[in-house]
Amino acid sequence: MDIVAQFDPSIQPIPNVNANIPHNGKIVFYNESNIGLKLTFSDGVTDILAPWTAQVYCLGAIPSPQIQFAQAYVLVSTGAPVSLVIGIRYMPNEKVHGTFPIALARQTNVGNAINTVTTTNQVTNDGNPIVTTFIEATQVGNASGSNVAMGNDGSFAFAQFVSSAYQMYLQGVPGATPNLRYGKKLIVQAVDNNGANNSNILGIDSGGNLFLQNHSTNNQTVIYDKNGNAIATFDANKCIDAIGTTQSVNGDTSGSMSIDEVWTGTIKIVQLRQNNYRQAGAAQLVTLKNAFTFLAGIFNFGCAGIVVATGNVIANIGEVTWGTGTSAGSNASTTQMQIDCAGFSSGAFTQVGSNGGAGVAHTGIAFYIGT
Repeated sequence: MDIVAQFDPSIQPIPNVNANIPHNGKIVFYNESNIGLKLTFSDGVTDILAPWTAQVYCLGAIPSPQIQFAQAYVLVSTGAPVSLVIGIRYMPNEKVHGTFPIALARQTNVGNAINTVTTTNQVTNDGNPIVTTFIEATQVGNASGSNVAMGNDGSFAFAQFVSSAYQMYLQGVPGATPNLRYGKKLIVQAVDNNGANNSNILGIDSGGNLFLQNHSTNNQTVIYDKNGNAIATFDANKCIDAIGTTQSVNGDTSGSMSIDEVWTGTIKIVQLRQNNYRQAGAAQLVTLKNAFTFLAGIFNFGCAGIVVATGNVIANIGEVTWGTGTSAGSNASTTQMQIDCAGFSSGAFTQVGSNGGAGVAHTGIAFYIGT
């Protein structure tokens, strides 16, 4: 006797086996796998070699028989110790010991799906190749795909089958950049903290636009920073309240001056407010969180002389005299924008504030608008 075949039946295509046995020889196949195999002999005879089974075949008068193998079915099974078929040939004068077919008891789990009800606090599925599905469910009548599937590579999929229509609505896709993928028409909803109202909050509309939707409870959307402080609010009146940053200083005689920064980028807007503010001494400057990198128009309504500066050095500004009719306006270079005047900076700057030297207190507002 000797081994004439050894192969993994899970790998396609399965090779043919040439038994190369004289007349009336025998061959024994040991199917050490969970795959049922169809055998086709060169004279057209067929048989099924069941999983985990050994069977002997008497080859009769077939000269040098070719045996073809094909997968007939696969048992659903996990933790199989091996996937291998071995063929051993016996010459006519050699005796084959045993009573065939022989069951090869290699696995104690039950193949294929079974219906069972059990309770557990852990499901373990370790040491299996990618992708092994360890949780799967399909509802009755659904022939389009699984309703629930989870793989040992971290993949998962949830789908619905409603009115004979199959639709995937949530998937986890592993990879170098893993994706959490929403299905078409999926809308994310949320219940408020009181559990009273359920409302749409996120989705893709029919035009392909991403939308954020105010919750019905308070009908506004708020963006928070990492500490839970509001950065911006989109309210029910379709208004935007962008909080921004405020820096305040006190005048040396009375009142306060505040600098508000909200909009920055291509268009930058800074608001300067004086409230009963008097700075009788030297100039008082505030360094902006984001500097003006080009120049800015300046509009002063009721504030004492305001300035622009960089590194505590006050820069010149152009104070505008507006033109009328067909006459062009003009501007004069000065170091401060006087009360109730408009003008522009001569370039970029990092600081704004008061020129100081005020004889009385002022209450007013001014704007710096530029880039």
